[in-house]
Amino acid sequence: MERVTAADEQVVVFTIGGQEYALPISGVREIITWTAPTPVPEAPPYVEGVISVRGEVLPVVDLSRRFGLVSDRAEEQRRIIILEMDGQSAGLIVDDVVAVESVAAGRLAPPSPLLVNIGGLNDAVVDGILQLGENRLVVVLGPARMLETALQ
Repeated sequence: MERVTAADEQVVVFTIGGQEYALPISGVREIITWTAPTPVPEAPPYVEGVISVRGEVLPVVDLSRRFGLVSDRAEEQRRIIILEMDGQSAGLIVDDVVAVESVAAGRLAPPSPLLVNIGGLNDAVVDGILQLGENRLVVVLGPARMLETALQ
């Protein structure tokens, strides 16, 4: 197991449609197995509905739909990442959770200006790009913007 120093940050790496993404672990409250959301009328197409987690009702966003990707997993095999920031919580449906990785300070490259506003996403969604191996790039998402997406 890698030793984590005070300058390191940890990220939760997950997949959607075969692509790896990550969120800083500081915004992740927990990861749960599949729970079928209850649909909510007039919700945006990427909002699957709401679930109850320990008595708290949370909105749930399907990230594959939000990003215009196709999930490569059956629903019951998917995971839900529960984000929590500033007293607000929401769930993000992902295909799978791969690992928790330590990221040395300064290893997160800022997103290219070419990525801004692609597919209706703005630069606040992508915090940066992380290179975890020679051919392994992971898009690091901003938890505050992902939470905002779920709660709008």
